[in-house]
Amino acid sequence: FQVDVEQVTTPSKLGQASIVGPSLIRLKDGRYRLYVQARAERGDKNADGMNIISLISMDGAQWDFERGVRIPHGGESDVDSEAGEPAVYLGLDGKYYMAYTGRYMGVNPDGVTQKMHRVVFAVSDDGLTWTKLNKHYAGSAVDSRNLFASSADVNIVNGQYVIYYTSGRKIIRATSQDGLTWVRQEVT
Repeated sequence: FQVDVEQVTTPSKLGQASIVGPSLIRLKDGRYRLYVQARAERGDKNADGMNIISLISMDGAQWDFERGVRIPHGGESDVDSEAGEPAVYLGLDGKYYMAYTGRYMGVNPDGVTQKMHRVVFAVSDDGLTWTKLNKHYAGSAVDSRNLFASSADVNIVNGQYVIYYTSGRKIIRATSQDGLTWVRQEVT
């Protein structure tokens, strides 16, 4: 096993404190776009917080940073006050979709304030400019008392959307006809 490109980029090259959670898609025009969760340097008022940014490549080996934020984090009371762990896919309608992890402070069933996780959705015609759909998916109380849903991966299988996500310490599968309304599948 040999790595052709030892390093795609670093946080410092992108002006970020950290980058994690890459998601790669081949665009309709043949280029590649790589989305990453980025935490801005403290005190950077232009990009404070956790957002999703992107890089572009013609060949998947040489990458250029695309200025701007693809998915900005929401406000303190939003389900995505932190936006991360992107998963990008091409929908049945030919549009690009992103399932990403939204984190926010909430109250668990024991009355304790803690960080909650939900899978949040956005749509784009070109993969660069995104619109949040104000839709999110929460896990099931069967799997996690806090309805934890994080780290999603969405694919299309036999004309149906299938999402795999983390809930508590489990990987869960759900399906959807439209990519927004999900039905959890029982684990056997």
